[in-house]
Amino acid sequence: MALNSQAKHFAPGGPGIEPRWTRGAKVAVGTAYSTSSRAWYTLDSGCVTEVYYPTIDTPHLLMRHTGMRIGECADLSFDCLRSTGPNQWAIHVPLGKLKTERMVPVDSFVCELARRLRFFRSLDPLPADGRLLARPRTKEALVRQLRDYLHQVCHALGLSTRIVPHQCRHSYATEMLRAGVGLPAVMKLLGHTSPEMTMRYLDVALTDLQREFELARSKPRHLAPQPKTPFTPRTGLDGLIDSLLAAQHVLEMFRRTLPNGASRRRLDRLSNRLTKIVTEARKLATP
Repeated sequence: MALNSQAKHFAPGGPGIEPRWTRGAKVAVGTAYSTSSRAWYTLDSGCVTEVYYPTIDTPHLLMRHTGMRIGECADLSFDCLRSTGPNQWAIHVPLGKLKTERMVPVDSFVCELARRLRFFRSLDPLPADGRLLARPRTKEALVRQLRDYLHQVCHALGLSTRIVPHQCRHSYATEMLRAGVGLPAVMKLLGHTSPEMTMRYLDVALTDLQREFELARSKPRHLAPQPKTPFTPRTGLDGLIDSLLAAQHVLEMFRRTLPNGASRRRLDRLSNRLTKIVTEARKLATP
């Protein structure tokens, strides 16, 4: 009885041979008859050569590395990956929240993501509709599915902070700024129509301001070239005050490039706060 009970756990002929490597050739591609299965496999010489599972996190990576909105990602066309020149590619982002469309340059990693999504879309049992992502019912259902999956991943990792797909867009904008991309170019990449909208996405840290200050000093546009002298940062309280003054100077330079508006006034208030901090820091040097 024990042997019969144990045998019921195996398929006919089971457990079979041990798993082993096979060649990557493919003569057939298959999946389960039921549309509830998302697993695919390839066959050659009667053996399963590869198993694919189209994980839903790939669209999140696409949003993270292009800065597109979740609704724009759901509307991507099947041929959204466009060639813009020799070894140059861009993702065509359709009409979005602000009724604007744009081309976002991408690297080889994003190209591979797009091609992988195209491969699985071509094998999906849902009928082709010209879009990159298959919609189980409606666009709203797909967007809800993407959000729910991200929440499930965060819960499985034990993260207490609530993370939403739109934060991928904020991370992309800040990454572009720190890589040296100018504010007008970041506006174009995000599909914004005003600097105020873009400023809400940027996380400008003190290290960013220090880097911009050093760059401005090394390559001034309005001053005659000066002989280079070795620069040795001061330490202690003097070095702290130097850094604060440098940050305040770069912040003011950046503020002057913005048009009059909420962002410029906000940076003006931040500059005033730095002035007060410098005043208090200098008091520490007095006995």
